[in-house]
Amino acid sequence: MLVNLVPISFQHKTTNRSVQNQRVIKPNLAPLAYDTVSFSGKENKQIEIDKIKADLKDAIKNNDAKTIYRYFGIDVDEDKEGYLTISSYKQPSYDYTFEDLGMDENKLFEKVKYIKGNANFYRSRIENLGSIKSIGEDADFSDSKITNLGNLKSIGGYADFSNSQITDLGNLKSIGGSAYLSDTKITNLGNLESIGRDAHFSFSQITNLGNLKSIGGSAYFIDTKITNLGNLESIGEDADFSDSKITNLGNLKSIGGDAKFWYSKITNLGNLKSIGRDADFSASQITDLGDLKTIGGDADFSYSQITNLGNLKSIGGDAKFRYSKITNLGNLKSIGGYADFSNSQITDLGNLKSIGGSAYLSDTKITNLGNLESIGRDADFSDSKITNLGNLESIGEDADFRDSNVTSLGNLKSIGGNVYIRCSKLKQKDFANIKVGGTIRKDYPQ
Repeated sequence: MLVNLVPISFQHKTTNRSVQNQRVIKPNLAPLAYDTVSFSGKENKQIEIDKIKADLKDAIKNNDAKTIYRYFGIDVDEDKEGYLTISSYKQPSYDYTFEDLGMDENKLFEKVKYIKGNANFYRSRIENLGSIKSIGEDADFSDSKITNLGNLKSIGGYADFSNSQITDLGNLKSIGGSAYLSDTKITNLGNLESIGRDAHFSFSQITNLGNLKSIGGSAYFIDTKITNLGNLESIGEDADFSDSKITNLGNLKSIGGDAKFWYSKITNLGNLKSIGRDADFSASQITDLGDLKTIGGDADFSYSQITNLGNLKSIGGDAKFRYSKITNLGNLKSIGGYADFSNSQITDLGNLKSIGGSAYLSDTKITNLGNLESIGRDADFSDSKITNLGNLESIGEDADFRDSNVTSLGNLKSIGGNVYIRCSKLKQKDFANIKVGGTIRKDYPQ
């Protein structure tokens, strides 16, 4: 009765870069459970190899792939045409390879059409994947000799091409997990249309995304040679364009997570319609938001070149307009968090109807609140140029009118907190018909 060999795990070194640009240490591919004799120590390695060669003498001579795979615990099914479906693929041991056992790995693999589970080609001598059409789970090509993916069309899990010889992804159409393309020789994505999770392009040789239409996770473009996103339509999570060479977003329509344009070369958002979470335009070269309609999280326009918000209708979180060149809020109707207009060029809030958080209007050029109806938290009018609150009906918490020019409360009906009127043109009697949740005070707590 033969006993089990100790399974081997392969670890990958990371580089000394920022966490998001490091090649993530991925879980080890599932070890193969096969029965053979286990020896310890380098001096017994040859004994182990000789034992396996003796057991598989006829199979090696006749290139009996089924017998060899089954010997190492790999399940095998054969179709009517003689092509094989195997449960997984990996070298037989960390101490020796198929080649060390006297096997021609290219011939051993030539009839494999499907791999149901993981495929680890680390230290493999295979050069061409030939007939294989799909790998059901993870595929690790790192440090392999493979140069051609053959007819491979799909990888169900992650694909790691680090330190591989592959330059073109050929017929590959989909990667279900993350794609590790950093520090690779790949220059062409071939027919690749989708990446299910993260796409790591940083420090890669890729210049064009070709037919790629969707990335389900995050996309990292820092320090890439990519200048155009081509046919890419969606990024499911974060997109980091900071310090990248990308100038055009092409057909990109949605970013599900954060979008970072900080110090990017992008000037126009093109067809982009939605950003699911935060959008950082600070210190960017973007001048036009194009068709962008929604930002789900915070929007930072500080020190940006944007002058008009165009078709943007809603910002779900905070909005920072400090030191921006924006003069017109365009079609913007709602800000879910606070709105900071200090040191901005904005003079009129236009179509904006609601600010969910606090509104910082102190020391601004704003003279007209436009269609603004509600401020969810504090409203700071101190030292502002606003004279009339116009359509504003409610302030959720405190209202600060110290040293303000407000003379008319317009349609204001309620203030949830305190009212501060020190050195204000307003008097306590002006609030007679307004529901005030706190007190009207001439002082201000330190």
